[in-house]
Amino acid sequence: MPFDLIKNFLAENALKFVSQEVLDDMVDKLIAEVCEGLQNLGLDPLPIPDINIPYNLDKVTEAVVPLVGDEDSPLRQILSFATKLCKGCSQNISGELKLQEGTLQGLASLVRQGPVVLTWEEEGTVRLGAKFGVENLTAPFQTEANLESMTINPDIKARVSNVALDMDVQLPVTGGKPDSNFDMNVGPVDVDLDGLGPLGDLAEYASPYIADIVGKKLKEVLQTQVKEKLLEEVETRLPGIKSLCG
Repeated sequence: MPFDLIKNFLAENALKFVSQEVLDDMVDKLIAEVCEGLQNLGLDPLPIPDINIPYNLDKVTEAVVPLVGDEDSPLRQILSFATKLCKGCSQNISGELKLQEGTLQGLASLVRQGPVVLTWEEEGTVRLGAKFGVENLTAPFQTEANLESMTINPDIKARVSNVALDMDVQLPVTGGKPDSNFDMNVGPVDVDLDGLGPLGDLAEYASPYIADIVGKKLKEVLQTQVKEKLLEEVETRLPGIKSLCG
């Protein structure tokens, strides 16, 4: 029997004696190192780009009109009519909503979710699968909204319901480079806008824009720096993982 076949046979049977506790503990240490690395890289808290949202009555009204019922509803007809009337005076009803110094907090609180999976695959490879996640990330901002001579400082905060990461690594037992896959899922991004006062209509106009910027920044970091750090730790711990195979 060729040497590689013997080694594969031994490795496949060795996996049967690896306890779930050992696997989970190994991956828990791995994700702890990843989280510490994210903090050292300045990714928790994660800076969010400043957001400036200029507005006038036309823009706000056009954003709100589709949200007030069917096209034939009385309220929607009134708002549509008001939009047309105010087009000539919109230059006098304008301002800007500024969000600065936003930071998304909680990314370095990733933890393992569910048991680690270590299975024997065809062609002499071992598959290591693990899921990680974190819930309720928040991103508060320093804010200012102005309308002509009026300035207010509303309380605006973005919230990401959850982040899920799925890691899958194929480890060749007889040598060779491991093959890694990394999938992610970012849950809904909600925006709390309190204290807008007379500018309350801005909430429906600004919320989707703020949520989009926060979501894009988080996905960008997950696909680059978080992924690179996670796979870097996997590479570092490969000798220990392979030792489980005999």
